[in-house]
Amino acid sequence: MVKIKRINKLRVAIVPKNVDCSELTKENAELYFAAEKYSQPWYDMVVSEFEKTLKKEAGLDRKFKKKREVELEKGDIKFKITGTPGTSTSYQSVCTRLEDYLTDLKDAVDQGIRRTGLRNLEDGTYISLNELQEKMEGFIDDYTNPKITPKIEYSKMRDQSLEKMLEVVEIEPETSGKFTGTNAKKYRLAKEQSKRIKSKVINPFKKALKAETEYSSDNVPEETVLDIYEIGEYAFSVLTVPKETTKYSEVVNNLKATVEKAQEEVENGRAEMPGLRIRDAEGLFEIDYMVDMYEKLIEDNTKTIVEQKIQVMPIAAYDEVISA
Repeated sequence: MVKIKRINKLRVAIVPKNVDCSELTKENAELYFAAEKYSQPWYDMVVSEFEKTLKKEAGLDRKFKKKREVELEKGDIKFKITGTPGTSTSYQSVCTRLEDYLTDLKDAVDQGIRRTGLRNLEDGTYISLNELQEKMEGFIDDYTNPKITPKIEYSKMRDQSLEKMLEVVEIEPETSGKFTGTNAKKYRLAKEQSKRIKSKVINPFKKALKAETEYSSDNVPEETVLDIYEIGEYAFSVLTVPKETTKYSEVVNNLKATVEKAQEEVENGRAEMPGLRIRDAEGLFEIDYMVDMYEKLIEDNTKTIVEQKIQVMPIAAYDEVISA
């Protein structure tokens, strides 16, 4: 019977600078599996836990309105933590609300329902430009939230030979978030190793594997395709999914710019823009034109892309397991 024991340390290999996983070889398949399923998750954990501590030490876990820069030092590593206040907008949610609003207006017109803000002119039904602008700005405000964008910089360690001396690094998951000199060094090493694993191992190997499918943005399959490849002792599956993606920010910003331009024309006493009218010094926008413009913007900013997901598993050695 195999003895199970609890451990509090993990040994993770150091990936050398000269590694190259751009070819689909047996050795690279083994390195990819070890890196993606073992090394990368543990290095990412070290980075995540220590950065939480750095942000807390710098006060980035609290609300503030002005840009904040804090310098910290632990062991022989100096840190500069910057927090920049800003906002984040869910433009897809804004478009959903805007589409519902325009649909309600269109339905009211089609069903002959009288509604505040609507005006029937000789060539169609129009909505107050002021209401349209207020609604758009309201939708944007509803889905805009404050956020803090952090940036963490650190100095080079004085002992540049550390990486040459070590073949593995010991990680203690339960204590990796503590603000100590040892953890600062492990953080810096984990940060650099994480970058290297992605750029030298995971990304090049994935790129080569995806190329085997021959699918790309220029060759999109009509439906989802699953390809399975055997490389060395591992089976790789590549799930290729055609997916539509829309730049909702472009849609919202274009609509917002159009409405603002229309307001400028109204203020100057002219209505040269298509769909725009002025009645009793009030700007009006034709509903059908607005709906068509929205639909056109969605169409122009939507494209089909290829999304490829890769899974890897060791090929099961059933004979060995059963015979054992």
